[in-house]
Amino acid sequence: MKRKNSFKVPAEVLKKNVMREDIRNLNAEFQKMGGVVQYRSTRKGGVFLLSHPDPEYLQNFRVRLLYALDILPKKELTEELKRKLVGEGEIKRKPEAVEKKAEKPPQERAPERVVERRRPEEPERVVKRVERKHYVPPEVMPYYEHVKDSIMKGAVDDGDIIRMAYEKNYDEEWIRVLKRLLWNNKCIAPPEECPHRKKKMRLEDMMKMCFDKGEKCDYMQSYFSDLYPQWRENLDRMFGEFKDKRVEVIGKISEVYPIERGKESHFKMLIYDTLVRPAKKKGSYKKTRKLWIRVPFRDFAVFSRPRPFHIGDIIRFTGKMILHGYFHDYWVINLDSMDVVEERGEEEIAVPAKRGG
Repeated sequence: MKRKNSFKVPAEVLKKNVMREDIRNLNAEFQKMGGVVQYRSTRKGGVFLLSHPDPEYLQNFRVRLLYALDILPKKELTEELKRKLVGEGEIKRKPEAVEKKAEKPPQERAPERVVERRRPEEPERVVKRVERKHYVPPEVMPYYEHVKDSIMKGAVDDGDIIRMAYEKNYDEEWIRVLKRLLWNNKCIAPPEECPHRKKKMRLEDMMKMCFDKGEKCDYMQSYFSDLYPQWRENLDRMFGEFKDKRVEVIGKISEVYPIERGKESHFKMLIYDTLVRPAKKKGSYKKTRKLWIRVPFRDFAVFSRPRPFHIGDIIRFTGKMILHGYFHDYWVINLDSMDVVEERGEEEIAVPAKRGG
């Protein structure tokens, strides 16, 4: 059954034309007007489903988009409609086939007269550039303003933003809606188009994975995407001075993920409430938010011999801090040492047993 207030566009066609200015402008307009774009897989290939609550606007937009993509059905493309679309100036004129007039037989032709004529230079067609505007619906604006204020005050993740909401004494229902918005950033990229593709992403993951590039990702749907520059500045201000240097860190083990890849098997650990200072230097620590560390299984086995590690323990470690090329956040790798400062957890961390052994 055909869905109301929606139409489909082949993903392959849209992907080939996504960088065209007129298509980008149409996309920006559609999202600003409250349109929703979703990716669907079908037997015949992927399609984008475009929907809008106003059927009249949607039909108008459908005609303009399909005409721009040169896939509008011929029965709908009347001469009157063609003149109207081209006259609006938003869509580039399509090259028209030139009808050839019937030529006279050679014997009936008059002698050719060669006259050199200078054709006047055609003025360049100026296409008005429509800047992509960031649109936030009125009902979302209070939450957007809180997120913006939190990031301006130095927040680097969802936890910071939620904590600041509690500090402002917002009620539980307000904070519940805030969390839903923070964790509902959508990516509509085709699966083969983006290595980070997820249907929904937390604000922090979206910032790290999708916006660390010169031009913003066209597939992201988020009310907070324009806050990326300040968010990136916050993260770099927090850790930038330690980048590519050896550091000493104290923090709490929050999450542990064993990654089994043969000789490259390792623990991926998230360390919260981190204190950082240059390695082998006395002095105060800099208070930071969190870091990831990478510990090979063989090194972890050595570090845990004197005293086992538990999720929740406060630990101290030294290693090299880097900006990860894939995850786009700060990590500490190549650990020289790792020990327990304060035992707080109960669940012991152990190297997984070898499979089949």
